[in-house]
Amino acid sequence: MGSATGKGSRVARFIVVAAAVVILGLLLVAPAMALDATSLTATARPTTVTFGQGVMISAVLMDTAQDMAVGGEWVRVEQSASNTGPWSLLYSVTADAGAYYYYTGTYIAAVLPVQRTFYRFVYPGSGVYAGVTSNVLKVLVKPLLGRSTCPFKVTRYRSFTVKGHVRPGAPAGPAVRIQVYRHKGSKWVSYATHSAKVTGTQYSHRFKIAVKGTFKFRAIVSSSAEFVGVKSMYSRVLTVK
Repeated sequence: MGSATGKGSRVARFIVVAAAVVILGLLLVAPAMALDATSLTATARPTTVTFGQGVMISAVLMDTAQDMAVGGEWVRVEQSASNTGPWSLLYSVTADAGAYYYYTGTYIAAVLPVQRTFYRFVYPGSGVYAGVTSNVLKVLVKPLLGRSTCPFKVTRYRSFTVKGHVRPGAPAGPAVRIQVYRHKGSKWVSYATHSAKVTGTQYSHRFKIAVKGTFKFRAIVSSSAEFVGVKSMYSRVLTVK
C-alpha cells in the first residue's frame, strides 16, 4: 500500500492538471478581443500643380469606437495611374514627428507627380485597431510649356523654325501643337495649326509661309487623361515679306 503522502501528491498533481485543462478550454472557446474600428480621411493641397511642383497630402487616423485620434502608427502611402489601381507603395509614414501630428493622428507625405496621379493612405491595423483604407486623392498636372520663339523677319516661301520647351518631354510628355495667328485689320485671327515634333524637352515645327503679313505663334497642349491643357505665351511678331 502507498503512503498517505504519496496519495496526496498524486491528488495534487491531478488537480493542477485538471485546472490547466479547464483554463485551456476557456481560452480556446473565448471569443477574440474585438478591434476598435478606424477611419482614415485623406486630403491634398493643392490638387492641381505645374510639372515640377510638389504636393502635400495628409490623412487623419481616428479610432471611431472611442472617437479619438490615433498617432504613432505606421501608414502606407500608395499611388496609381488609375483610381481603381493597381496600387504601388510609395513609402510609409508615421505621426510621431511632433506633438501636434501625434495627438491629432495626422500623417503627412510629400509627393511629386509627373502626370495625373491617384494617391491613398492604407493603415494595416494592429492588435488594438482595425485596418482601414482612405478615400482616393486625384492630383492633376499641368505641363510646363515655354514661350514659342521665331525669327523677326523672313521672306515668303523661306523655311524657318518655331520652337520652345516642354516638360515633361518625350517620350512620356504630352503632344504639342503650334497655333499660327495672322494680323488682319485690327485683330489677330487663327491662321493654321500644326503638330510639333518633341525631342527631349524641346518642341519644334518647320514652317514655310506663302503670303505676306505679320504672324505670331503659341504652343498648345490639349487636356487629356494624363495632363491638364495649357497654352504658352505668344511669340514675338514675325514679318513675312
